[in-house]
This record gives sequence, C-alpha cells and structure tokens, in this order.
Amino acid sequence: MRPDAPFTIFQDIYKTAHPPIRITPYTEHRLTPDIIREFLASAPQGVIGFAPAYGRSCMLSVLAFASSERVLLVYIDRGSVPNYNKDRPSGRVLLHDLILCAETHAKYSFRMDVLATALFLDLGFRIARGVDLLSAARPGDSRHSLSAMMTALGGDAGVDKPKVIGLFRHDEDVCAPIAHVALQAWAAWRAATLESNIQKMTEIPRMDTREWSEPRLDALAKLIREARRLAQQKPVRVENEVDSEFSCTEGKLSVTSTRYKTRILASHNQVGRRGPPHTHNRQS
Repeated sequence: MRPDAPFTIFQDIYKTAHPPIRITPYTEHRLTPDIIREFLASAPQGVIGFAPAYGRSCMLSVLAFASSERVLLVYIDRGSVPNYNKDRPSGRVLLHDLILCAETHAKYSFRMDVLATALFLDLGFRIARGVDLLSAARPGDSRHSLSAMMTALGGDAGVDKPKVIGLFRHDEDVCAPIAHVALQAWAAWRAATLESNIQKMTEIPRMDTREWSEPRLDALAKLIREARRLAQQKPVRVENEVDSEFSCTEGKLSVTSTRYKTRILASHNQVGRRGPPHTHNRQS
C-alpha cells in the first residue's frame, strides 16, 4: 500500500456497531495547515485518540491520530529538518504546534508515558493535555496487564477480548500492521469518550511535558528507551532441564530442575509442552 493511499477499516473490538473509519496517510513533509485543521474539525468534542508505531531500534516511525470516523496517519521522515518559518512551517512543526501542543484537544493514548518521552527523544517534541488510558486500571492491576487494557477500553462486557489481544499483540512495534496502528488510535478515542469511562477519564492527571526541564525529560526518555530495548532482547522461550520423575497432585505439577537442583518457580504464564525427554519449556 502506498503511504498516501487512503483506505477504510471497520472496528471489531467493540461489540456494538460503529461507522467505518477513514484512514488518510501522509508522510510528514506533505502535511499542511488545512489537512490538520480538517482533521481537528472531525473531533469537535476536543478528544483525540493517539497511537504510535516504533521501529526496530524503538524509534518512532508512525503517529496515528483518531476521531470518531477519521484517522490521520503520519509517517515520520528521518531526514526531515524542522522549518520554523512562520509563513511556510514544515509538517513536523505543524504537527507539534497544531496537534500535540494544542490546548483545544486532549490526546488519549495507551502507554502515554512511553509515547510522550519518545516524542521528545526522537523528534524534540513536547505534548500538552496528554492522557494515559492505562492509568484507569483498577487498584492492584499491573498497567501492562490485559486486565488493565480491558478496564481502559470500558470493561469485558462490551469488548471482544480475543480481538483486543490480537490488536495489541505487537506492542506498538515495527511489526504491527498499519491498520492495527490506526485502529489502536481509534480505540483510544472510543475508550476516552465512552459514557461509562467519562468519570474515570476526568480523574487521570493530564501530562504536559512542556513543564519539564530539558535535562530531566532527556534523562527520563533515555531510561525508558533503554528499558524497552532490553525488553525486546529478552527471549520469548527458555528451556529448562528437568528430572524425569515428577508428580501431579490435585492439578499441581511438581518438577525438579536437574541443572540447578532447585524448584522451577511457578508463573501465571508458564506453559509445559511435551518434547524430548527431560526438557521443559516455559513461555516468558
């Protein structure tokens, strides 16, 4: 698909029907004030859903902004240099001034903490009125859990859980299909505007990185980026050598590691598979 070819998608994560969503992609240098103002006019409630895609080095590659039936999809140009000429500002400057720092519209995103710091680290951008949807998680729920995501989306009753898992399985990385990035932005808009979520949304503090000093924001952004890069390098599967003698009582499996002579610690995401003798695979 060409970067500038508009297309339409249909949401399938909410059980209730919604109108088709029109996606208009642009490389950042093609953005104009009229394009951005037309998009903002489609969000009269002052609410924008916001989702990113990151490249293999965890650098921002795509930004998606959503309203009820529109998504403005922006491909980041690595060679772009911001032009601050007030008569002909560059697309990057327009993006920053007319959307990200616009006081007229709140920007809602899953993992806004990561996104806000990436905007500064990769593009030198600040953001005003940013809202982290996962901060609506119930007490005790990890922000990175499926439960927190379902809560942010409005709860299990109105959402198709398998579709949610499929939509967010790429964790905003370069492997995510571009339609998924667009739908993630739309889902952020929908979550922020659900009647059942409105009270929770008002209780989430707004994020304004314009108030942060450059050294402080730079240090935080680099820490978060390094943590993401380390997480990407973790193996998705580890193999443990276990003793052939094991017991299973009342549904509980007891296995001993032959390499370390210790118990294999239980985990909620631990899965055993049949394979060669004396091996045990654990999903991590």
